[in-house]
Amino acid sequence: MDALTQTSGREARALLLETVASGGGLVEGLDSALPFSTLDDVENAASRLVEQMEDTDAVVAEAQLLVRTTLAREAARDALQLRRGGATPSGASSEKAARVAQAKVITAAFPPSQLPRWEIALLKELVTVADPTVRRGLLQHAFSEALELGNNPDASATRGGLRPLSTRPPQAGTPWKGGPPAAPPNAPRKADDPNAPPPVRPGRFLDCVVNLLSDLAVAEGLRTQEALALDPIGARVQAVRAETLLVLEDMARFRG
Repeated sequence: MDALTQTSGREARALLLETVASGGGLVEGLDSALPFSTLDDVENAASRLVEQMEDTDAVVAEAQLLVRTTLAREAARDALQLRRGGATPSGASSEKAARVAQAKVITAAFPPSQLPRWEIALLKELVTVADPTVRRGLLQHAFSEALELGNNPDASATRGGLRPLSTRPPQAGTPWKGGPPAAPPNAPRKADDPNAPPPVRPGRFLDCVVNLLSDLAVAEGLRTQEALALDPIGARVQAVRAETLLVLEDMARFRG
């Protein structure tokens, strides 16, 4: 986990996980050899860490560690899907027959019959937005507020080394540069408001995305990644997950 959270980039994390699951060994850029571990153990360890860090109504103290651990967990989930002969929720498919429905995520924070309210509310809002630029901006804004980064240009000095975020809102149809948009009308209120809802947690949000994809696959009888991508809602939810990972990747970059 220590090596994963210090590894930047989706491909680099995938290589690290492949090395670990194949018996361990040396990976370029690391000082020591990695031990053997199953992908299930890696995913379980990352999930426990994410749950522990997000189990608070206050600002997450180790913002960068949470972001990077969440990325590590999702990388392990994708690797598990490929190993099991299925396609990843991000869209990468294996040579074997694909089965899209990843097992539903059961966390200690919420029973199976209960979903995190505010994370589900954000997901529902994102599914109605057609412009990916706007969706990425909304995600960045939500996570920045949760990690107390949105309106504080000096946050990177006090919150785990995350780099400052732009406060200029992205315009629909223009290239997205990683900055949060202006708060939408229904955005959560400031943390000092006693009536404000709890912040949206990236780990819990991605759990909701995975569970929605699983429910869609079961309800619609969609057995392949390609079939899910042809379903309008399924394709949109897949896009939201991919965009969430891009936003978190941008937030987790090491400062040069």
